[in-house]
Amino acid sequence: SSRLGDAAKMPMGAAGRPSSSFCGDVASCASCSRTKLEHAPRRAGRFDPPRHASMERWVRPPMGCLGRAGPLSAPAALALAAVGRRKPRHAAGAGSRRATGSRLSGHHSCIRGARPGRLLASVLAAADSPCAPLPPLPLAPPLAAPVPNSSEDGSEDSSGDESWTDAPGMRRFRRRTEKRAPDELPPRCPPLEPPDPAGYPADLAAKAERVRGLLQAHLPQVDGVPRLELVPSPELIHYRHRVKFQLRHYGRGRVGFVIFDPAASEWLPVEQFPLASRRINQLMCDLRSALGRSRRARDKAFHAELLSSTSGAALVCIMYHRRLDRRDDVSAARWLAEQLRAAVILRARGQRLAVEGRRDYLVQNSQVGGRCLTQHLLEDGFFQANLQLNRLIQRWVQRQASCISRAGAGGGCPPKRDLLELFCGNGNLTLAAAQSFRRVLATELDRRAVSSASQCAQLAGIENVQFERLKAEEVDLSGIGEQGFDFAVLLVDPPRKGLDANSLAIAEHFEHVLYVSCNPQALARDLCSLSGHRVVDACLFDQFPWTDHAEVAVRLQKRC
Repeated sequence: SSRLGDAAKMPMGAAGRPSSSFCGDVASCASCSRTKLEHAPRRAGRFDPPRHASMERWVRPPMGCLGRAGPLSAPAALALAAVGRRKPRHAAGAGSRRATGSRLSGHHSCIRGARPGRLLASVLAAADSPCAPLPPLPLAPPLAAPVPNSSEDGSEDSSGDESWTDAPGMRRFRRRTEKRAPDELPPRCPPLEPPDPAGYPADLAAKAERVRGLLQAHLPQVDGVPRLELVPSPELIHYRHRVKFQLRHYGRGRVGFVIFDPAASEWLPVEQFPLASRRINQLMCDLRSALGRSRRARDKAFHAELLSSTSGAALVCIMYHRRLDRRDDVSAARWLAEQLRAAVILRARGQRLAVEGRRDYLVQNSQVGGRCLTQHLLEDGFFQANLQLNRLIQRWVQRQASCISRAGAGGGCPPKRDLLELFCGNGNLTLAAAQSFRRVLATELDRRAVSSASQCAQLAGIENVQFERLKAEEVDLSGIGEQGFDFAVLLVDPPRKGLDANSLAIAEHFEHVLYVSCNPQALARDLCSLSGHRVVDACLFDQFPWTDHAEVAVRLQKRC
């Protein structure tokens, strides 16, 4: 009872909270980055009084209980640790407020509507009683010391933490590191300063030499040298039209971009990214400024994806570690769209918010074979980030498809047969090859990509293409043959892991295969499986200069 009486004398604000900067059970101080338990550490079984003036009325225990009078008992220590930690999101369960209050005090009034100081004292009183059971440990892990992130008006903002060291990006790179072969070197980190263009020929030659070494057993030989055509990037800097950054909060409204360096296993701050397009670099500056001015927009934001087209249009996608509110966050997205002059999409787990009346994708046009081909750049879908080089890839596919069609006509076969494409994405390569075939069936799992590809085919006036939402593992040639298709060519542009077993089995039945790969290692493995085909033509497209990434396209023909 003496403890409760002392707690009742604690100074309170007008709203029933302590007059210090704490609100409820937030375990952080508004004046520094230390937590309540760090201000009052346990030493040798005792609880020392806090050393921070603005926190004494909130953190200091009642005199005669935990101060200079005596040691802290084990139940009380566990109870104090439970109160000092952030509660789980759910309101029920062993570690929730209701369960803690009912077990420690026998009623809920000390939790719901009670003052924070009295709550702490009642918890300690119940824990120190001889017959009281140990309080349940909270379900959530203990919090690290947060760094205050104040907005311009000086209000507290817990959305940032300068001690942040982990994020989905780091976990993704860690998984890649674990799967890497023992003799495989980690990939290079993209340069954060403009590289010297004079070093590009040597960099491209080294990349081509690595690819020739991987595909040496499969490439056609010319005077004993593997034949591999090289297509350099039209732009050496500012060529990327899609970049992804993790967001780091430094406090007081400051938000920055960071990328992961696989070689050094550390995060590097990014002010400007020379490999990204000029529109994206301008967008980076504008987004940093906008997030610093809008507390709602930066609250628990952890990831940003920036897209641009060659015409200068831009799109921003921000991901959050919180639930999105359809009123406040839609208003924040609309404000961001006005500030950035770009389309804005906010995403959280199971949520996606876009500004009404604005496109949630970008439109990219390319001239291929005398026809304007359109593709939609989606924030959650795949497209070639080097849009200038992508035009060259489209033209290569169109040229190879035309060669196959002419060769079939010269052999007495019908001039045009049918094309099957797996992993068609947004129809980037489908539309380029469609005019060389009688009918085209293109499959893709992404629902939005399939819808986008159908719209782009209509805009281009291409009517011989049928898009189907289907996984490559589920494609059955026997069922497709009943629809009147006469396939002669297979076109595939798989992800980094390469072709699955079903796709490889399908490829074995085709006379011609056009394979566009973003991973030469996976391509070399799949070529070994396709031993019944030989490589007729191969081309290396330098999709990402100054990196180890290489895009390789090959044309396969079935052996006689």
